[in-house]
Amino acid sequence: MQDQPAAQKEMPPIKLIVIVEDDHDIALTLVEMIEKMTPYKTHVISDARQALHNLAGIRPDLLLVDYYLPEMNGIQFYDRLQEIPVTRQIPVLFMSANLPAPELAQRHLSGLYKPLDLDILLSTIELMLQ
Repeated sequence: MQDQPAAQKEMPPIKLIVIVEDDHDIALTLVEMIEKMTPYKTHVISDARQALHNLAGIRPDLLLVDYYLPEMNGIQFYDRLQEIPVTRQIPVLFMSANLPAPELAQRHLSGLYKPLDLDILLSTIELMLQ
């Protein structure tokens, strides 16, 4: 039996990273960096409530979440995600200039400090998507 021609082989689906970030400039920078330097696609949502409403339909492979969001901080957002069966298994990477290390450690979560180091961000994304 012969192998399928390369054009007919099924390509793995492109992974989606949803960025939950209320600062428009930071969100655009993250989109540009991730989409230029990785094979992944991105989608930006500017607040946690909108993210909670939209995530079931989007089905991301990773959430990149700013800790300081309007109306709800990143930990509150994460805790709400855990209440929803379809979002419970989505890995979350937090980012902020000031991260609540005890709360992240208690939940076994990862976080990166802003300003973000591009190499560390990209390698962390790769690890979390494996």
